[in-house]
Amino acid sequence: PHLTWICASAYAPFLERVEGIDEVININFRKMVLSGNLSTYSQNLKKITGPDYDVLVDFQGTMKSWNILLQSKATTKLGFNRVDAREPFTTRFYTQQVPPMPYGMHIIRQYLRLLQPLGVEANKIEYPEIKLTMAEINFIQTWKQSVGDKKLIAVNPFTNWLTKCWPEENTAEFCRLICENTGYQPVILWGPKEKMAAERIVANSSGSAILAPPTN
Repeated sequence: PHLTWICASAYAPFLERVEGIDEVININFRKMVLSGNLSTYSQNLKKITGPDYDVLVDFQGTMKSWNILLQSKATTKLGFNRVDAREPFTTRFYTQQVPPMPYGMHIIRQYLRLLQPLGVEANKIEYPEIKLTMAEINFIQTWKQSVGDKKLIAVNPFTNWLTKCWPEENTAEFCRLICENTGYQPVILWGPKEKMAAERIVANSSGSAILAPPTN
């Protein structure tokens, strides 16, 4: 089987490193509309909706997927039901909907449920291998040596939705408690536009947390 993953361009560099994914195609309609360049979007959409795909699985259940779902020639289009889809409008394009999920089920297990109609029964959550270059491995090893022999635990305080973020002082206290009760030293992860907030969390953690190195 050939597995193609469709994503926005921001996530492509990560997915291209995941073992088991044969092809990553960028579909970022909003970005291309704002830039006035729809040619790449049209080319990728034409490829995705061609006759080569037998199964389409929609893990989002949002309006981002509807154009692909509408035009896809896949004979099987799997997705959530109206209760679980984030935007129920998309469910009209599926050939098969999975039954409603138990309340409180973890999102990863919900995604795995989408594969059951294909005969995939996955009860154990396993994370795939991520391909790294030697330069990246050496970079991390050098950084780990610089922080000593401490046991490290990664803490990611940020999301795209500010309403989902803890107050910085809560995260700093959380890091202090982790260090105090487990002996692990929290490493604060950060991305574009988050470094100053990450530095404040480190500064307010009473020496418990350290800043992650810059990453791509």
